[in-house]
Amino acid sequence: MTTTTNVEMTTDRALFITGTTGLVGGDLVRQYMDRGLRVYALVRAPSFAAAQERLAARLGGPLPPWVTAVPGDLTLPRLGIDDDTWQAVAQDITDVLHAGTDINFGRP
Repeated sequence: MTTTTNVEMTTDRALFITGTTGLVGGDLVRQYMDRGLRVYALVRAPSFAAAQERLAARLGGPLPPWVTAVPGDLTLPRLGIDDDTWQAVAQDITDVLHAGTDINFGRP
C-alpha cells in the first residue's frame, strides 16, 4: 500500500496515463503519484465514481487530490472520453504515457 501522507504536488507537469489498472500502468501511476505529479489516469469504467473506485482499489488506498481517474476505453474513438473532460484534460496535460495493452493471447 502506498502512503502519500506528506507528499505535495511538486511540478507543473501533468501526465495522462493509459493502462492504469494494469501491471505497468498501475506502477507508473503509483510512482508519479508518490512524487506529487498531477496524474490523469484513463480507467475502463462507466463513470467518474467507478473509475476513481477502480483505480483506488488497484493502488491499495484512497487517491490524493492530484490524481484523477478518467473514465474511458482505449478501444473507442477519442478513448471514449466525453467532450467536456477531453477539453479539460487536453488543456492541462504536458505528457502522455501509453501503457495500455490487451493481454488476451487467445485473440486472432
